[in-house]
Amino acid sequence: MLHSHGIYILASDAQYDQLIALVNSIEANVSTELPICVIPANCATVRIQEFIAERENLSLFSDTVSMARWESFATDVWQALPVVHQLSQRYARNYDEPELFRKFCAFDGPFEKFAFFDVASLAMKPLDDCWAKLDEYDFVLDDWNHAKPASLSAFDRTIVTRDVASDLGVNLNSRVHSSSWFASKRGVVDVAAMELLRDRLINQAEVRWMNALNWWSTDELFCYMTLRSADQPNRLFNYTLSDVMTERTGNCAMGDSLMPVGPMLYCVAEPPEPRGLKPIHRVDFRHYSSFYFALMCEGESVAVPFDYIFLHYRYWHQQVAQRPRRLRVAAKQGQTRRAVVTWMPNRRKVLASTRV
Repeated sequence: MLHSHGIYILASDAQYDQLIALVNSIEANVSTELPICVIPANCATVRIQEFIAERENLSLFSDTVSMARWESFATDVWQALPVVHQLSQRYARNYDEPELFRKFCAFDGPFEKFAFFDVASLAMKPLDDCWAKLDEYDFVLDDWNHAKPASLSAFDRTIVTRDVASDLGVNLNSRVHSSSWFASKRGVVDVAAMELLRDRLINQAEVRWMNALNWWSTDELFCYMTLRSADQPNRLFNYTLSDVMTERTGNCAMGDSLMPVGPMLYCVAEPPEPRGLKPIHRVDFRHYSSFYFALMCEGESVAVPFDYIFLHYRYWHQQVAQRPRRLRVAAKQGQTRRAVVTWMPNRRKVLASTRV
């Protein structure tokens, strides 16, 4: 059954707590009626399916043909990159995680317009403006990857410039972006478009355009896809390159200037902008392991920024009395505890703890 709008999330049971927090934040800050489709990141989805059964607007993506097609596409592309054959087979095998590319099943799913949220994030505002922009653009992004140094960028500028940069008619810097949050439309990258991309990447050796230092990255492959999928390369909008300064915001929990106001986070306007707070689409926790969040939800002290905001959404539908004991104490005292955690063989050691 097709829907006009919806949200996709890639997740497995290992990210169970993060999935609940993200879904609750979408319900609280985006929409209570927007359908959400969870794409399984692997076969471990027992807990996720139990959670989905409790929510009317949630579903599990079940198109195995689509998932297999995207995994095969990613594997074929990266195996065609020359650097892979210079690595030991053991290293190359262990780095192989084709399931990460299942996020692009969103192009095959039931939503005519959609937004993809990385499970390691929390939604912070409605998507009305984003849906409107999809009337004009094929892809809508919101990240600062384009500001990375050329050596860390998605493209090998030397090769692309030598090959076809002048023919593309775009600034390559503006085409560098993340795949942790994006909006697009069903069928923008369909089977025919995928086969064209496969031919260009493998048979025409355009895989060499991508920075070999970042091989097997969903971000890098997505940058190529958005560059080469559309007949008109300018059909991409990145909020962080907008002419409207209030649309240029940070979103990273680690590093960006974010200010909490209740359970919401805002980006702090930087000079020369006037002082103020700017709404953000989401806060990104990708730099922190899902294991940290599982520990946090068991009442452990873990060093994660804005942990109290995460816990607010994780237990949004539960009364304080239903939460783990140590979280009930924190809620009662109006505080959380953070700890610096290091990992040692066979055990975890908490080195320091501070109140915030």
